[in-house]
Amino acid sequence: IREELQVCCVINYGPGEEELVARVQQASGDANPIAYNGELCPLMALLRNAMCIVGGDTGPLHLAVALGTPAVALFGPTDPARNGPYPPQPTTLRSASADTTYERSGETAASLLELSVDEVFDAVVQRLQVHQ
Repeated sequence: IREELQVCCVINYGPGEEELVARVQQASGDANPIAYNGELCPLMALLRNAMCIVGGDTGPLHLAVALGTPAVALFGPTDPARNGPYPPQPTTLRSASADTTYERSGETAASLLELSVDEVFDAVVQRLQVHQ
């Protein structure tokens, strides 16, 4: 995203995810994404002013969509038809092999890992083109 679209990325993370964010930043190389873990009001400003957000079925995704920010939603076991944000609908990616369940788990759903980087990148490009 940084190299091809010339867009700076921000990684929003929650309590206890410091190690995960550090690994993502390290794997990102020269893209050098900014890590953010802060209060709700500044987060809402970030989401509102973002060109596009990519997120799982989380509060920040739903907030961004409610604020009118173009979004690419990544869904695993929860069904986006039931749990997805209200209109305007984001581009939604979900593996065809995803089993629907609403049980909480501390592990990443295998179906989320089936979504490729290229698939997500293409969805971001499409969202940006639609909203220009």
